[in-house]
Amino acid sequence: MQGHEKPFFREENMKKHNVIFTLLTASALFAAMGTLAACGDDSDEGKGFYYWKSDDGLSYCVAVDSEYKDMWENADLVIPAEYKGKPVTEISTGAFEETGIKSVTFSDNIKIVASSAFQDCENLKTVNWGKNITKIESSAFRNTGLETIALPAHVTDIESSAFAENKHLKTATVNGNAVLGDMVFDDCIALESVQFMGEERLTLGVQTFGDCSALKSITINADSATLDEGVFINCKLDHYSATVNVVLDSIFSESPKALTLLHAEEIPENFYYNSQMYNVTCITLPATLKRSKKGALAFPKLNKVIFEGTLKNWCEIELENVGSTPLYSFNESENCELFIDGKLVEGKLTIPEGTSKISQYAFFRYDKITEVEIPSSVTEIGEYAFAQGGNIYSAAFSEGLKTIGDNAFEQNALVEVTLPQSIETLGNYLFHANRTLIRVINKTSFTNAQINEKIGKYYFSDYLEILTEADGSAAEKAGDFLFWKDADGNYSFMRYIGSEKQITLPAAVNGSAYAIHAYAFKGFQLEKITFADTANWYIQYGSQQANPIDVTTPETNAANLQSEYLHCEWYQMEN
Repeated sequence: MQGHEKPFFREENMKKHNVIFTLLTASALFAAMGTLAACGDDSDEGKGFYYWKSDDGLSYCVAVDSEYKDMWENADLVIPAEYKGKPVTEISTGAFEETGIKSVTFSDNIKIVASSAFQDCENLKTVNWGKNITKIESSAFRNTGLETIALPAHVTDIESSAFAENKHLKTATVNGNAVLGDMVFDDCIALESVQFMGEERLTLGVQTFGDCSALKSITINADSATLDEGVFINCKLDHYSATVNVVLDSIFSESPKALTLLHAEEIPENFYYNSQMYNVTCITLPATLKRSKKGALAFPKLNKVIFEGTLKNWCEIELENVGSTPLYSFNESENCELFIDGKLVEGKLTIPEGTSKISQYAFFRYDKITEVEIPSSVTEIGEYAFAQGGNIYSAAFSEGLKTIGDNAFEQNALVEVTLPQSIETLGNYLFHANRTLIRVINKTSFTNAQINEKIGKYYFSDYLEILTEADGSAAEKAGDFLFWKDADGNYSFMRYIGSEKQITLPAAVNGSAYAIHAYAFKGFQLEKITFADTANWYIQYGSQQANPIDVTTPETNAANLQSEYLHCEWYQMEN
């Protein structure tokens, strides 16, 4: 090596080894380094490279030959697998620092990339990692031109600042069960997304992603992790994906609003409280989920739930109490959405054949369901399963259903219900506060008096009837308007089932005038109701007929209608 310029080694990387730098020959320098690069004092030159033999003489480490440094400008660097019949296993400290290489390909013999090996290689865009690298030392790829990083599973030891200050880096994936030192991705200002895909364990040091101001999404797939506080300091994440064991708000400067839980079968008790992620508004739950314990998903600000499994899977998840369902807070926010298997749950909900039960609280407080159809395979509907949604006007039960739990359809808009013969157990307050309920057809072994006690009549119409057979009365739809036709052919407008804020009531249904049920608009924040040009409108309130509405002067009746009859809110009425 005499006559050649020695490789450059960064003083700050050497201080930890208590090595005093002097201008030595290359062989003397590496003798002084000792264990730093695990190389001995036997040196050799090759075109474009320097090689040093290891202490045991079984392998070599490599660096750029500074005499040929210019040849690497915009070059594709390929690290030789062998030198003189022995494997090249290590890239030396500072080996290719400040060179102009645009890509590097490691042979499968390389195991270690030493400190600052590719630091300040600002043209470096591509790294092909080989099959056996296990360790990347401090600042090894600091301040390069890398735009994406995908570390293979065998890379498990990543030292401090290894990829810091990469201004163009946008995505990073670490596939192994890795230990990351402090500030590994510090000040990567363009970094948007990071995935840790190792399934067993992960360690992240202090400020691993410090000042990564563009970082929006993190995925941690490990079952266990050690995360130092401040890991994401000065980051504003939108989305955090992790297993239930590594969800903790204290690692964030600002809690993300979207949370994805990975491959969990059970969410533990008080998970939301222990995670302290109170700002979450959207949660994604895995298809593998089977149980949610007490208080597990009672996130107070949720307005969007995404379940990656099927509707059958969702119905059969065991929800231990009301705080176990992610729909717990859905009555606190507007426009709440439930997506199952990629589809928004809305309108008619048809439970698939083969579903054995609908668990308690399964659709609690979800207001986008208007009709429910239950197949014969369902034997149980749990308590509060469809309660407090407000808009279910039709529920079709099949023979085979044996149990309906307490308050199962509380606070909805049911008009008529048929209870099948197969029913064996009925909870209390089944249809509590369904103000539009007119008819219950009882085919069970329970007496009508027993049914009357079970269904919870609070807020029902005064003319609710319990019959053992249908009498020709039925609900009929006309567009977005639901009517009840009694046995005598008289119509009552029962429910607006659309989503518009401004509506025009039809002048007639099947050529007949109709009454307006007192709770027809309950729960709707309508802006305007336009009455068709017809005479003799009236409100049907229980068995009492109110005075006709004078449609020519609706402004005089608006307050009266709102407070006494229609029980809704709007800002303008006109004919």
